[in-house]
Amino acid sequence: MSFRFRLAFTASVLAFALGLVVLLGFFASWEKAGRYKEVFELRTAARRLVPQVPELLQLAPEQRNQRVEQLAAVLGVHVTVLAADGQVVADSRMPYPHVSVLENYGQRPEVQMALAVGEGSTCLRPLSAGLRTCYVALRGEEQGHVWVLRLAKESARSRLPWLWLLLLALGSVGVGWTCRRFLASWERRIYQHLAPWCELPESSEIDAVAFEADRRFRSLMEERNRELDACRQALSRVTDAVVLLDREQVVRFANPAAHELLGKLPEGSPLWEHCPNPQLLALVGEGLSGAANRHGEITHNGRTLAVTVSSLQHPVLVLAILVRDISPQARFEAARRAFVADLAHELRTPVTVLGGVLEELKDRGVAPELAEMLGRQVQRLSRFAADLEELVSIETGRLQLVSSPVELLALVQEVAADFAPMAHARELSLKVEGQPVTVVTDRTRLAQVISNLLDNAIRYNRPEGQVTVTVAAREEGAQLVVEDTGLGIPENEIPLVFQRFYRVRRAEGEAAGSGLGLAIVKHLVARLGGRVHLASKLGEGTQVTVELPAEAPREPSAPSAA
Repeated sequence: MSFRFRLAFTASVLAFALGLVVLLGFFASWEKAGRYKEVFELRTAARRLVPQVPELLQLAPEQRNQRVEQLAAVLGVHVTVLAADGQVVADSRMPYPHVSVLENYGQRPEVQMALAVGEGSTCLRPLSAGLRTCYVALRGEEQGHVWVLRLAKESARSRLPWLWLLLLALGSVGVGWTCRRFLASWERRIYQHLAPWCELPESSEIDAVAFEADRRFRSLMEERNRELDACRQALSRVTDAVVLLDREQVVRFANPAAHELLGKLPEGSPLWEHCPNPQLLALVGEGLSGAANRHGEITHNGRTLAVTVSSLQHPVLVLAILVRDISPQARFEAARRAFVADLAHELRTPVTVLGGVLEELKDRGVAPELAEMLGRQVQRLSRFAADLEELVSIETGRLQLVSSPVELLALVQEVAADFAPMAHARELSLKVEGQPVTVVTDRTRLAQVISNLLDNAIRYNRPEGQVTVTVAAREEGAQLVVEDTGLGIPENEIPLVFQRFYRVRRAEGEAAGSGLGLAIVKHLVARLGGRVHLASKLGEGTQVTVELPAEAPREPSAPSAA
């Protein structure tokens, strides 16, 4: 027997039982109202006859009985006159000769109530008869003689409303059918939700569908738990620290490397309780504010750590923190900067001496070709030393920025005018385009960036080529684009061009710089709060894009390593 049938049958039985209770209650109330009506009619008729009773008692017994029969026929009731002791004096249904043999009615409840309080009534329904009889008795007294007038009336017994019972049964069946239809619709909706977890047909019992869906769901959960355990084991063997956080910065997972680098991070506790590093918490706050990926370096427990904060598309996990110990690289970078600073300083002395020797040789009339060659090398060494000192001052933070409003288009035109003779000598077209835009930045250092980019665009161009500088306003600041139609850079070398000392491989006879120009551009733009991007195609040209903020940062950014 299906669950749907059992539920429908139960609903039908309950509906029938409830309806039967209501119907029987209504039937009982209706029958009780009928009894009250009959008693009321008998009481009214008895009160109308009471004044005639004393006159009846004065008549001869036979005449009295005849008179009672006449009154009963008129009123349509059974009339009995009783003495105070309950003996029948006259009865409308009994001929006079037989009146004396009637039983004593003194023990009838209505008679006793009448003798006691003046009025009594009762209704009887004998089991063997189909009629209901109601009795009303009134007590009277005339010249010291007490008598009782008793009226009775028979009425048809109320029958059980079988038609209503039939309708009730049909209604109960309808309730069961409606319940079954509703349950079928409800099961269909449930099946639609459980269908992805169950392969049983839609006609299957809902408990079987639920059991199958539960079995598959548990199987899937076990599989997911195994995958999760595998991920946890894999992450536990990763040498980099991995920390997963929810929206409230509560640690949901931390591998052993995270405990080693950041300290003990119990799962279920906020990150800031066990690792209150302000630099790390600042990066986490930026990640929570909506930034896709944030990178930075922090110092924690005497170590230099590289931190990456990434947003996650997950209902619970919001951020993933990846931490790597770069203390050896940081120490190496510090040593490298110190070495470069020492090299730049030490180069100054021999370059100065060589310059003096060159002047002395010129005074002594040395061959002009030799003096010119020596002069070119001295000039090259001098420029190299100057570039080294410039890069060291930027990296070590000794470079001081002086910010002021700068009209970028006018500054570009000014720098381009200085490079016009160089472009003309190489038969190049130099154009400046764009719209005026003002930014608050260091004018001298921005001019140095533009100079380095124009120098490269002209130096590594082809005869009759073109150099175009475009200035455009952006919502967050300004954009400067330097584009040339020169030699271009091989695609595999583009990621390396901003590294110090890196020089693009050129064909024999092509000019080659010191490898510091673009490194200086990169670090200066970073100090000015901007970004630089380079795109190039070999043999077609190069495009360098510099994006500047509307205002340079007040505090110089930390030195970065290329």
